[in-house]
Amino acid sequence: TKVVIRNLPPGMTDDTFKTVLESLAGGRYTWLSYFPGKVSLKRVVFSRAYVNFLTAEDVYDFKQRFDGHVFIGQKGHQYRCSVEYAPLQK
Repeated sequence: TKVVIRNLPPGMTDDTFKTVLESLAGGRYTWLSYFPGKVSLKRVVFSRAYVNFLTAEDVYDFKQRFDGHVFIGQKGHQYRCSVEYAPLQK
């Protein structure tokens, strides 16, 4: 069951996200794909990640614990992430 985690801080690294994910869902997912964001003068592109969990129960537990979590970025900005089912489940 694949979810997308949106609105992650644009400066968050792949390693940082993996550390957070392992602490909350270690061993309960089969793969992840992380896309770093970026900050430009025109707009902020948030980081996002796709994670495939083993069961729907694992998704529910992860969403309960992680949806709405607030990250503090490098410059003190707050980023409230969201966890949703991914549009494409393949």
